[in-house]
Amino acid sequence: MRLYLAGQQQQVTLCLSTPTESEAIALGKDRQAAAKHERYVLRVGDDGRVSCHQQARRRYTPPTFHGAVTSEAGEVRLTGTIREARSQGVATATYSVLAVVMAALAVLCAVVQPIVLPGLVICGLAALAFAPLSVALRGMRVSRFRADAPRLESTLANLFGGVSG
Repeated sequence: MRLYLAGQQQQVTLCLSTPTESEAIALGKDRQAAAKHERYVLRVGDDGRVSCHQQARRRYTPPTFHGAVTSEAGEVRLTGTIREARSQGVATATYSVLAVVMAALAVLCAVVQPIVLPGLVICGLAALAFAPLSVALRGMRVSRFRADAPRLESTLANLFGGVSG
């Protein structure tokens, strides 16, 4: 069984100032060193596939862009998706599961042996501690993604000379 943690994502379309796909790909390859200087890792393939992410800081894994340089109706575009790392949802899911398990154990302690007060108190307090922690971590994930995704999009626009649209 695979634990699927749905991450946040945002669609990105940048209109590039280069006239052809090959020039946009060459520009992206030339700007890889500049991206590294700004603490971003930019990879541009010969087929037009592009991936970009900020270098990881400590335990936080920043969002990643995966997309491609395409040509539509005479306009060169960089299209793709900015996605949150799946590992970002692990802590939230862990604390949510722990809150539910502790609440179930507290109810079980109360039903099976009503005189077992220490088990009821420990499980009940643990459930009350893990639930708000899970909600707070979820809120921090959302606000962090909302701050990092536009920053990554503007970095891509600067590197490729594009305009959002």
